[in-house]
Amino acid sequence: MMQTAIEKALSLVGQGYIYGAKGQRCTPAFREQQAAQYPDQADYILGTGAKWDGVPVWDCAQLTRAVAKEGGVTMPSGATSQWNKTDWAEKGEIQTIPKGKTVFVFRRQAGSSTVMQHTGVALGDGTCVHARGTAYGVVRQDMSQYAWTHWGLPAEWADQDTNEEEASIQMVEAKIYNIPQNETVNMRSLASKSGAVVAKIPYDTAVQAGDAVSGWRLVMWGGKTGYIMEKYLDFSGE
Repeated sequence: MMQTAIEKALSLVGQGYIYGAKGQRCTPAFREQQAAQYPDQADYILGTGAKWDGVPVWDCAQLTRAVAKEGGVTMPSGATSQWNKTDWAEKGEIQTIPKGKTVFVFRRQAGSSTVMQHTGVALGDGTCVHARGTAYGVVRQDMSQYAWTHWGLPAEWADQDTNEEEASIQMVEAKIYNIPQNETVNMRSLASKSGAVVAKIPYDTAVQAGDAVSGWRLVMWGGKTGYIMEKYLDFSGE
């Protein structure tokens, strides 16, 4: 069940973010509806949110709820409710997160002992998937790239294998190619040309590449994580 949840999370990478969304395909009419329901978020929904028209959209807790359901775990809506009401086998502060295990991660609101502002799923390989915000959409990134404060292991996943190699998502070495030798390829924050440029990687540079997402690949290089179009990666190992 846990592996199914991981696959579900990865399948959502590159989709969009609209506050309160549950995986609906984004349209101007849907954004108007959400803006009316959540007026404090209206500027983001009606402005930046337009970039997601035509794409399935989520908010953070609805994404984790969908991932959890795929893995046989029942979660309520809302990050705070998930933290307080989910049947956890274990949970704790982020510095105690177990290595090699898939768990849900949270960011607690500053100054509060109970309110969680954000949530995602850590895959057990040092990366996480979360609906980061209107500007970012659903991303997979290194755990260190977000200020997580807590983690929780669902009771249903308590007996998962703790072997880090088996639990991790495989990354393989690739090199940048198919560009002039004096040029670079953009690593972007999203699996889309609309994503912000995270880094510019030179020709023939070795990178660690992960899962394919609609013609793009998750890439780790220079301590950064992002996406590169698959056509610019050579996996031959020569």
